[in-house]
Amino acid sequence: MSPRPETPADHDRIRALHLAAFAPSTVEAQIVDDLRAANDHVPELCLVHEHGHVMVSKGRVDQHPALGLGPIGVDPAHQREGIGGELMRAVIERAQTTGYVLIALLGHPGYYPRFGFERGDALGIETTYDVRAHPEAWMVLPLPAFPAGLHGTFHYASAFPPS
Repeated sequence: MSPRPETPADHDRIRALHLAAFAPSTVEAQIVDDLRAANDHVPELCLVHEHGHVMVSKGRVDQHPALGLGPIGVDPAHQREGIGGELMRAVIERAQTTGYVLIALLGHPGYYPRFGFERGDALGIETTYDVRAHPEAWMVLPLPAFPAGLHGTFHYASAFPPS
């Protein structure tokens, strides 16, 4: 199955997938639900795969519209099969055709750079999250709408818990 935009018929399966992928934590599944409930997600960029899902939400760099990526989850029985990479490539390809300036995430610095993500602080993009202990985990991917010289602070949707 190729990644496709999620539909309401997928929501229960997506919740179960995130609960399994992040067990014993329930935070990630709740964030997905809360983003939808607040209409802070970007439905055409929230992609589902037979064994995975990526959530994309509305954010901003000061007044510029931006995207927050995550949670991204893969069924534990199908991890390390390339599903996460397939979801990442698909969401990036779709996001490049939008007016959003960048995609931001907190994630593993050994994984996301292969998709073009760079340290946010290296590009002058800060976050409201406290990343002092692991600044390399704060990453951004500029999109075609990224204006030259943009610097500022990325703000996640309100469904994300404060740091």
